[in-house]
Amino acid sequence: PLGVDLDTGASALTLMAPMPGKVVSVFAKAGDPVRKGQPIAVLEAMKMEHTLAAPADLVVESLNAAPGEQISEGTVVVRFKAAAAQ
Repeated sequence: PLGVDLDTGASALTLMAPMPGKVVSVFAKAGDPVRKGQPIAVLEAMKMEHTLAAPADLVVESLNAAPGEQISEGTVVVRFKAAAAQ
Protein backbone atom coordinates (compact mmCIF):
# COMPACT_ATOMS: atom_id res chain seq x y z
CA PRO A 1 0.00 0.00 0.00
CA LEU A 2 1.03 3.54 -0.67
CA GLY A 3 0.87 5.91 2.25
CA VAL A 4 1.16 9.65 2.74
CA ASP A 5 2.89 10.80 5.92
CA LEU A 6 0.82 13.76 7.09
CA ASP A 7 2.99 14.42 10.17
CA THR A 8 5.86 15.83 8.11
CA GLY A 9 3.77 18.49 6.40
CA ALA A 10 5.11 17.20 3.07
CA SER A 11 4.01 14.26 0.99
CA ALA A 12 6.40 11.53 2.08
CA LEU A 13 5.55 8.55 -0.10
CA THR A 14 6.00 5.18 1.53
CA LEU A 15 5.61 1.53 0.62
CA MET A 16 4.31 -0.45 3.60
CA ALA A 17 4.18 -4.17 4.31
CA PRO A 18 0.62 -5.39 3.60
CA MET A 19 1.04 -8.22 6.15
CA PRO A 20 3.63 -9.55 8.60
CA GLY A 21 6.39 -11.60 7.00
CA LYS A 22 10.07 -11.98 6.20
CA VAL A 23 11.90 -9.83 3.66
CA VAL A 24 13.37 -12.27 1.13
CA SER A 25 15.11 -9.84 -1.21
CA VAL A 26 15.49 -6.14 -2.00
CA PHE A 27 16.09 -4.92 -5.55
CA ALA A 28 16.77 -1.20 -5.03
CA LYS A 29 18.93 1.07 -2.90
CA ALA A 30 18.69 4.67 -1.72
CA GLY A 31 19.01 7.09 -4.61
CA ASP A 32 17.79 4.63 -7.25
CA PRO A 33 15.14 5.93 -9.66
CA VAL A 34 12.27 3.44 -10.01
CA ARG A 35 9.40 3.11 -12.50
CA LYS A 36 5.77 2.44 -11.67
CA GLY A 37 5.29 -1.31 -11.12
CA GLN A 38 9.02 -2.03 -10.76
CA PRO A 39 9.67 -4.69 -8.09
CA ILE A 40 11.35 -3.17 -5.03
CA ALA A 41 11.29 -6.06 -2.54
CA VAL A 42 9.89 -9.54 -2.00
CA LEU A 43 8.09 -10.42 1.24
CA GLU A 44 7.46 -14.04 2.26
CA ALA A 45 4.21 -14.45 4.18
CA MET A 46 1.86 -17.41 4.63
CA LYS A 47 4.23 -19.64 2.61
CA MET A 48 3.88 -17.33 -0.42
CA GLU A 49 6.11 -14.63 -1.87
CA HIS A 50 4.59 -11.19 -2.35
CA THR A 51 6.30 -8.61 -4.56
CA LEU A 52 6.23 -5.02 -3.31
CA ALA A 53 6.33 -2.73 -6.35
CA ALA A 54 6.90 0.98 -6.88
CA PRO A 55 3.56 2.84 -6.91
CA ALA A 56 4.76 5.47 -9.42
CA ASP A 57 7.90 6.83 -11.11
CA LEU A 58 9.87 7.96 -8.03
CA VAL A 59 13.31 7.89 -6.40
CA VAL A 60 14.09 5.60 -3.45
CA GLU A 61 14.87 7.83 -0.46
CA SER A 62 15.51 5.07 2.08
CA LEU A 63 15.07 1.35 2.65
CA ASN A 64 13.94 0.36 6.12
CA ALA A 65 14.14 -3.43 5.83
CA ALA A 66 16.88 -5.88 4.86
CA PRO A 67 16.78 -9.44 3.51
CA GLY A 68 16.10 -11.93 6.31
CA GLU A 69 14.38 -9.35 8.51
CA GLN A 70 10.96 -10.13 10.03
CA ILE A 71 8.59 -7.18 9.67
CA SER A 72 5.09 -6.41 10.92
CA GLU A 73 2.03 -5.38 8.94
CA GLY A 74 2.19 -1.65 8.24
CA THR A 75 5.99 -1.44 8.55
CA VAL A 76 7.37 1.19 6.19
CA VAL A 77 9.65 -0.84 3.92
CA VAL A 78 10.61 1.93 1.47
CA ARG A 79 10.38 5.71 1.58
CA PHE A 80 10.28 7.52 -1.78
CA LYS A 81 10.73 11.07 -2.98
CA ALA A 82 9.61 12.67 -6.21
CA ALA A 83 11.97 12.33 -9.15
CA ALA A 84 13.71 15.57 -10.14
CA ALA A 85 12.11 17.31 -13.12
CA GLN A 86 14.05 16.77 -16.31
